[in-house]
Amino acid sequence: MRPYEILFIAPPDLSPEESDGLVNWVAGAIRERGGEVEEIERWGRRRLAYEIGGRREGEYTLIRYRAPEGLGRELETLLRYRDWRRFSATGRM
Repeated sequence: MRPYEILFIAPPDLSPEESDGLVNWVAGAIRERGGEVEEIERWGRRRLAYEIGGRREGEYTLIRYRAPEGLGRELETLLRYRDWRRFSATGRM
């Protein structure tokens, strides 16, 4: 399995339960597709470099995981259909 990481920015107005639910949804999607979540880093609320969707802040989360090749692209496709502000899935060394 290859190492990947995904960084996503969720809307800042989510409740703690909603935010946890989104993180758990992403981690679950990784596991359901044969991946292994290694680490979840919740960076918290941060100011964005520019306004996105009328907001100047977002909740940042980084997930490091191992998965079969191609899962990063599949995960990006799944995230496009959710209410995400921004996300990026990349391979890592």
